[in-house]
Amino acid sequence: MRYFSRFHFFLMKGAEAIHPSILIFSLCFFLLVPCLGYSAIAISNITDLQKIGNDPGYPLDGEYELTQDIDASETINWKLGDGFQPIGTKANPFIGKFDGKGHKITNLFIDKPSSDYVGLFGYVGSYIGSGGIIQNVRVEELWLAGNNYVGGLVGFLDLAASVINCNVHGYVSGNVEVGGLLGRSDNGIINNCSFNGSVYGFEMVGGLIGKTYYGKVDNCCANAFVSGYFSVGGLLGMNSKGKINTSYATGELSGAEELGGLIGANAGEVKNSYSMASISMGAMSVGGLVGYNEQSVENCYSIGFVSGGGPFVGGLIGWNGGSVTNSYWNIESSGRTTSDGGEGKTTSEMEQQATFIDWDFTTIWGINEGISYPYLLWQGGPAPEPEGMIEGMHEGNAEGETLPPHSADQNKDWQINLIELLRVIQLYNSGGYHCDLLGEDGYALGPGEVNCSPHSSDCNPQDWKINLPELLRIIQIYNIGIYHACQNRSEDNYCPG
Repeated sequence: MRYFSRFHFFLMKGAEAIHPSILIFSLCFFLLVPCLGYSAIAISNITDLQKIGNDPGYPLDGEYELTQDIDASETINWKLGDGFQPIGTKANPFIGKFDGKGHKITNLFIDKPSSDYVGLFGYVGSYIGSGGIIQNVRVEELWLAGNNYVGGLVGFLDLAASVINCNVHGYVSGNVEVGGLLGRSDNGIINNCSFNGSVYGFEMVGGLIGKTYYGKVDNCCANAFVSGYFSVGGLLGMNSKGKINTSYATGELSGAEELGGLIGANAGEVKNSYSMASISMGAMSVGGLVGYNEQSVENCYSIGFVSGGGPFVGGLIGWNGGSVTNSYWNIESSGRTTSDGGEGKTTSEMEQQATFIDWDFTTIWGINEGISYPYLLWQGGPAPEPEGMIEGMHEGNAEGETLPPHSADQNKDWQINLIELLRVIQLYNSGGYHCDLLGEDGYALGPGEVNCSPHSSDCNPQDWKINLPELLRIIQIYNIGIYHACQNRSEDNYCPG
């Protein structure tokens, strides 16, 4: 991209205005460089990674490659606790190419709860018809907090930009348009990407992407605990005119309105996709696949349990104003016999290829007849079923129920009352806590001995402090009223409902 801009400069000057020797040199330069090969800028440590966009030698239109795995643990101490500074802003987006080469970045810490466009890359934009490219990147043990347009990898992906073959594992929280991988994609391309972890927000919250506006999502998945209020989905919070294909979601969701196992609110095209995610808490416009549908759903299914006490709650679709074609849900595992679109089937029927009319079981889908639900061929085999999850939704305890009640739950009734919530707020306000066997909950404010198990709310990072996202988590449990143990399916091993 930098060479292009220099060549563009020569053309603007006009050939007749340039000395012949300069013109000959220029032509030779641009012809020979591609033949000799262009070497990308090597990134081998977290310090160099932070230089992108902050050092003249690391421009936002540059081409970069990771040369090894990077441990970003030190970022928790950067910038007075703010951590890593996202690469690219709305005013100065990243428009280059970043190739992780399959290497991973671990223990990245970003704490900017008042800032928009937050991610490893804050804003990835486009330049003269071509967009920035992020590919082959793995981010593990991430802890990230922002406000709007928040994603584990990219906060905002603009026109023609792309994210390909990337994976994120960790914790992401924000307010509006929040996703495990991307906060928002505007006509971007997302292919072969995944997220595993927990995502928290208020509106347009998705396990993979908060919101898409046009663009494409193919061969992607999310296995996440996703919690929000409006437009919450296991894969996407909201799809606006985008095309979602051959993708799926597993995990658990909690929210209020427009809540879907795959997509919370859909105003685009969804094909050849499915959800195994369970909905532990919902109110209205709640569906096993899509909560609120305005456009098209084709060749899709869902099997997750669907909780919802208000209007427009269905096994597959909560509210439907569009089309639903050749799509199905499990009436047994979902706990729902009705849906505003789709056909309800038994578990036995859902494990038979003949059930799925006009589905392509040659190039798109596979099935182990009588044994498994359909799976996407790119997966290589069926996704693990959410064993134990459905029962947990009914009884208030999930798989891992041997866990004791939450540390905040002093009377151990699997509810958080106001007094118990105020105690956690007190721990948060103190800036730190320590062990105290004589304390009301086994802890005391301020520094001291740390020879006991940390408070259940102190989960990410586990640092003997209660941070804002951890406090918001217990407030969420308080607002819902009850909770249950869900080991390894949320950051603190507890889920609302």
